[in-house]
Amino acid sequence: MAFRDFSLYSTIADFAALAPRISGTISAISSSTIIFLIFRSQPRLSTIYHRIMFGMSFADIMASTAMSLTTLPMPRNDDPVWNRKDYGSYNGETFWSDQTKIGNEQTCTVQGFFFSTGISIMFAYNGMLCFYYACAIAFRMHEKDIRKKVEPFLHGVPLVLGLCPAIPAFMYHFYTPITNDAWCTMRVKHVDTAPVSMFIFRYLPASIGGLVVLIVISLCLVIWRVRKNGKLLKEMVDHNDIQVEERVTAAHQNTKLIIFQSLAYIGALLVTLAFPLVRIMMGVDGYWNFTDKEAAVYVLMGKFMVVLVPLQGFFNLIIFLWHKGKGNRAKT
Repeated sequence: MAFRDFSLYSTIADFAALAPRISGTISAISSSTIIFLIFRSQPRLSTIYHRIMFGMSFADIMASTAMSLTTLPMPRNDDPVWNRKDYGSYNGETFWSDQTKIGNEQTCTVQGFFFSTGISIMFAYNGMLCFYYACAIAFRMHEKDIRKKVEPFLHGVPLVLGLCPAIPAFMYHFYTPITNDAWCTMRVKHVDTAPVSMFIFRYLPASIGGLVVLIVISLCLVIWRVRKNGKLLKEMVDHNDIQVEERVTAAHQNTKLIIFQSLAYIGALLVTLAFPLVRIMMGVDGYWNFTDKEAAVYVLMGKFMVVLVPLQGFFNLIIFLWHKGKGNRAKT
């Protein structure tokens, strides 16, 4: 059976090069809006939540801006770099040859570095936000104690997770154009850098798995506290303890609001990751085994991917505004 290529480059190149320029720009503007609203608010960066959102939004601006440029930073078709066997070409083929490319190897490397670093840090901050809520709600830690004992990890972990694979990839020139992304990204391929390649291959799934475990445990702890507060509230009602009941009710409602907010951020993350993951799982057995229906679904998943992956900042803005609106109504 003849090999059939269902990559973005071979199926929807024009759409894949155009759509992220729109959605990526929207996302970068949305994250900039979050930062603007944080600095316009009364607490500014004095709260841990605002500092986490600042870091998440700044990282999204890096990734979304890189994705919005799509093929522009790639080397031009006549650039000699395409003739190198260790670059992004197969058998001398030049990727995205019909799309606008005005860059060179250096601009492609910068785009790939900003994309991979920004998106890794942004996703890691989602996990840190859940962990922060677990400390504040489940463990009932005071804000000052979290600031002193926990917050360095809330910002340090995303930076480590984002930079540890990105820096070696930058040093060993792993950022090149590929057929399944409309922007330069990490492609580990050098035979003479096997230890570095193995480190990145093992590090990325391990870090993603660790974040997933952290998010699940943190949410379970917060939900446990909600259930416990609910039982305590019921006891207060039975004993007609009005003052305690009011305090427990306020805490209970605030905790539920935070759970909804955490789930919303995680849901936004899943929306952006779902379609790339589906494409990866569909391609495990090889594209050449696709039926015509499976091929159509695979191409459709690619269209959703290039639209939604750069939109994380937009979803974050909606949740941020919803949370602020709920908080303001709760105060009145």
